[in-house]
Amino acid sequence: LIAVHAIANCRSPENNEALRLDTVLDDCKKFLCENPSETILFSFKRDDGEGDEKTFELFFNTFVNDGFWYTKNAFPNLGEVRSRLVLLSRCNHFENDFYKSKDTGINLTKWPYQEKFKGKIFEKFSISEYEKSEKTTCLVQDMYRLNPHEKWEKAITPFLQNPPEAQGAIISFFSSTTGLFTPKITAKYINKRLKSSVLQRKKKYGWIIMDYPTEKFINEIINSNFKIEEK
Repeated sequence: LIAVHAIANCRSPENNEALRLDTVLDDCKKFLCENPSETILFSFKRDDGEGDEKTFELFFNTFVNDGFWYTKNAFPNLGEVRSRLVLLSRCNHFENDFYKSKDTGINLTKWPYQEKFKGKIFEKFSISEYEKSEKTTCLVQDMYRLNPHEKWEKAITPFLQNPPEAQGAIISFFSSTTGLFTPKITAKYINKRLKSSVLQRKKKYGWIIMDYPTEKFINEIINSNFKIEEK
């Protein structure tokens, strides 16, 4: 298996050859061994090649066979998954009885397609977590076809000022790419504007997913999880 973006192969920075999945996973495991308090959300999705079920079966049987993986179809607490890879599955394979089990990853197959701004920031979908009678609501902002200014004004700024008050998972992407605006160019634009941003301590921001995040904003995200003690 190789890493791709749509129909384009990702390339290794070392030799410019196709980037293999085993190389990516080796880097992930090396990072977790060096930083055992961290976790990696590993989203697996087929962008090219044969059908979802066959691709996922090859991936799962070949690579998800060691103690690094959290594979339950349930959102974990951070303490459960430190030094582990959390498998998020975006392959349409869960109609197969085997993959309906509790141990093939968090089922995100209903993830909505949200290319551009269409009047609302977040799209809603639900998943059936293992051993839970009620479905879990997920809110996702993944508008990836916006230029940097549009991304900041239409997606990020409203989210930072007024994050959704919802139970379940909130997943917000700060990245985008369109035309000549590569992910790195967009990140530079967004990071410059995040310098003065302060996350509110009593608000729930969920998962913030970024390209090239600054250390300052990483610390801002971490600190937002803790309430300020009143003196």
